[in-house]
Amino acid sequence: MINLKKNFIVFIFSIFLLCSTSVVSAASFGNFNASDMNGNMVSQDIFSKADLTMVNIWGTFCGPCIREMPILAELSQEYADKGVQILGIVIDATDNNGNVQQEPIAAANKILANANAKYVNLVPSYGMLSNQLRMVMAIPTTTFVNKQGEIVGTTIVGSKDKESWIKIIDSLR
Repeated sequence: MINLKKNFIVFIFSIFLLCSTSVVSAASFGNFNASDMNGNMVSQDIFSKADLTMVNIWGTFCGPCIREMPILAELSQEYADKGVQILGIVIDATDNNGNVQQEPIAAANKILANANAKYVNLVPSYGMLSNQLRMVMAIPTTTFVNKQGEIVGTTIVGSKDKESWIKIIDSLR
């Protein structure tokens, strides 16, 4: 009985200690090098161009991704002068080894043009597939990154309507 009380006290003390320790450490999006849809190299330095970057991971085979694209294009234009940018990552533009796939790139360019989406879209490198994108289980997946390259807010799986995205973006600015 004494051991049970002792273990209970140690347990409660441990919980108290864990709850009272407040070490805040933001997760970093990490370093990367990838090319955009025009072949220009892009690195994590792109995050320093805006206070908040909405990173939207999508695929050319994904209906919800394609339906959401015009909304993202509008948001990109509406928030451009408010310190918010959108960065797309076309998940199927490369295979699992990082080899560029021309057919999905052509499809992505057509989708982007039809949606009037003029924001930067990346062709993921092998390093990006191995690091930043390795935990993506479904698309679209959207995460937000601050100017310092730190992930902020909650990663969102699934598409949203414009009003929902506005609420989320405004809560993070």
